[in-house]
Amino acid sequence: MKTFKRFKNIISSNVNSVLDSIEDPEKMVQLMIHDVENSIRETKQALQEKKSEKISTAEQIKEKEELVKRWEQRALLAVQEGKDTLAKEALAEKKKTFETIEQLKENLNTLDTIIASEEASIEKLNEKFASIKAKKSSLVARAQHAQQKSKINETLRATESIDFSDKLDDLTAKIEEMEEKAGVDDEISHEKAFKDLERNKEVERELAALKESLSHHNN
Repeated sequence: MKTFKRFKNIISSNVNSVLDSIEDPEKMVQLMIHDVENSIRETKQALQEKKSEKISTAEQIKEKEELVKRWEQRALLAVQEGKDTLAKEALAEKKKTFETIEQLKENLNTLDTIIASEEASIEKLNEKFASIKAKKSSLVARAQHAQQKSKINETLRATESIDFSDKLDDLTAKIEEMEEKAGVDDEISHEKAFKDLERNKEVERELAALKESLSHHNN
């Protein structure tokens, strides 16, 4: 879960950043505890924002569903008055509104997944936080060891030479990523064109169906 990974990153980041600057490991662990408390608070705030967004999205879906009904009524009225052009426009708007509803429903499902994940993450964070406080003395001893090991690793890294072949590989990967993105953009453009064709076709079919229904009703 992303939130729980952030928690692990907080621990790692703080250890790396303050081992050299803080001589007192106990103070360092206390700082870590403080940062984890902040992380829990921020995660709860983010969770509340997602819940509010879910409520708003659900309200938008309801509004759009009412709008679909209005466009259906307008299309029928236009057909009854013999105004095919207006009927087609109404059906096209109905189709676009329906597509918006589908996107909103997809967003709603995503929000449900995120909310469930965040709630589970907060529970894990709280459990981990309690564990850290309970093991504070042990963590201080481990921090002292990590402090010594960090200095050793820094000395070793300073003696390593830079591998320029890695830099070249990174550059190559970046160029390939740019090339791939350009291809994806073309695909998106083509996909939009096909969707427009499909939408127009469906509007024509619905118009024909409305006419046939109205013809049967008049007979």
